[in-house]
Amino acid sequence: MVAADGTITADLEAARARRWAAIKAEREQRLRVAPTSGGPLDVDETGRSNILGMVQALELLGPAMEEPIVWKRADNVLGYYTRQQFKSVALEALAHIQAVYATSFALEAAINAATSLTAIEEVAWPD
Repeated sequence: MVAADGTITADLEAARARRWAAIKAEREQRLRVAPTSGGPLDVDETGRSNILGMVQALELLGPAMEEPIVWKRADNVLGYYTRQQFKSVALEALAHIQAVYATSFALEAAINAATSLTAIEEVAWPD
């Protein structure tokens, strides 16, 4: 089929697939480290699991969990946190993850709505 501007529809679909693959690759990069007020935290799959595990431990143990919480940050610097500080930076990290996913889904919608090769290629992550 041919689109209104003369572009072959198959070309548009191939361009959409390529652009979405590039957006997802960038998303994975952005999901590696979260900037937080307590320093950069690893938020890849292992990092997320570790953060959530510590938050659960803090909830279960409460004041019995000794302070400071010592955590190796993404920049290989040890961070020293109170229980509340760690919970706060964990929430910031989770908010970062959610924001990255939300942006990627908006970019996917823009790719799918684009009606020309140029418009598809112009879809990009905000700086």
